[in-house]
Amino acid sequence: MFEKRVAGRKLSAAEQTQKHRLVEEIGHAVVRIPRRAGSVPSSTFDGLMQVPTISVLGPERPELVKPVHRLERGELDQPRERVEPAIPEVLAVTTGRKAP
Repeated sequence: MFEKRVAGRKLSAAEQTQKHRLVEEIGHAVVRIPRRAGSVPSSTFDGLMQVPTISVLGPERPELVKPVHRLERGELDQPRERVEPAIPEVLAVTTGRKAP
């Protein structure tokens, strides 16, 4: 909010002092973040300074992926219609994603 309020202009001496104080408070708050989560003993705390990562499952060579079909009563030798990858409709609606 401070940055929005002073955007595009030179800071006054009082604003420079306020900015310095705010930055210092943020620094102290970051230092106080625990290294371990208090709720689960000996588990690491996902701290502010860590870079979040995700894993995505997907083929490196899509052309090698065989088509997927619904099966008649789960029998591998009785494929029905071909299906495309998608998340279940209830999850799509809940998360605001495109439904299959």
